[in-house]
Amino acid sequence: MNLLRCPLGVGASLGEIIAGASRPDFPDAIELAKLKIASAQTSLACREVRELSDRRPPDDPREKPISAEALAENEWRLHLTINTIPAMAWSTTPDGLLDFCNQNFVDYVGWTAEEIGGQGFWPIFHPDDVDYLLAAWQEIMATKRPRPVECRMRRADGECRWFVLRQNPLLDAQGNVIKWYGVGTDIEDRKRAEAALETAQAALRASEQNLDLIINSLPVLVWSARPDGSADFINRSWRDYAGEPADKILEWGFLDLYHPDDVPQMMETWTRDITHSRLASSRRGVESRRRPAGCWRWRRSAPTAPRLGRGPGRDTRPPRPRPTSVPATQPGRA
Repeated sequence: MNLLRCPLGVGASLGEIIAGASRPDFPDAIELAKLKIASAQTSLACREVRELSDRRPPDDPREKPISAEALAENEWRLHLTINTIPAMAWSTTPDGLLDFCNQNFVDYVGWTAEEIGGQGFWPIFHPDDVDYLLAAWQEIMATKRPRPVECRMRRADGECRWFVLRQNPLLDAQGNVIKWYGVGTDIEDRKRAEAALETAQAALRASEQNLDLIINSLPVLVWSARPDGSADFINRSWRDYAGEPADKILEWGFLDLYHPDDVPQMMETWTRDITHSRLASSRRGVESRRRPAGCWRWRRSAPTAPRLGRGPGRDTRPPRPRPTSVPATQPGRA
């Protein structure tokens, strides 16, 4: 067998490539050229690998030792930030024991951090909120799903103010809670505004009920209309007089109650009034289906501002028998 040795590197410092064949003419010119090229490329690759392995990685600034002075300054800045934020910051152990509270927390309750540590913080909450707050806190810890909780907290001077408590868990790689962090924000002003709004709304509802009672007790026909002239309200006297339910009178249903001879003139006047924002009084006939005699009565309607179309109707003439020759046809709409 004929063998050929090709050194790798200077003086075969990186080793050799050995090739062999049983042919007597091995290696021919082409095979010799290929082996030399392979040897050169292998030598270059080995040299680059050695250079890379010998190269030192850049220094990681995180691996530089921190001096005690720098560490103390960073800790001081962190505590300064936590104690300066305009909120009550705190943290607990995974099972809910208070292990830290910032200066705002201490100043508000007027107790030391040691006094409210562990489970000692519960007396600072309003007695009526403790059961609800305890149940909410246990649910949050069990589900690991934070949510805002509103409660009242007792201030150092004894006043209880509303706060919203928000919390977030710090989890490890397996999803276990390492610590709970939270903040409490004063919402007393918002609560007072909500209470004032609720009181005002209750007063408004009571006022509306009183107004409805008054309007429905008036011995006149009271109604209101939209800007297009269609009726959107009638009082009880209106319904009793017409003998029809409200849904048959509202919108344009009231036209069915007017005498057919009066509808064209009435609609002309009404359309002119609402088109030109003028309030006029006119004499109109209204059919009362509750009248035993089936008679017509003359009524005067007086719309008043500011809501165009609200006004009373009142009898102005004695009743007249309904002409039997006039059919009860549906009058035209304008």
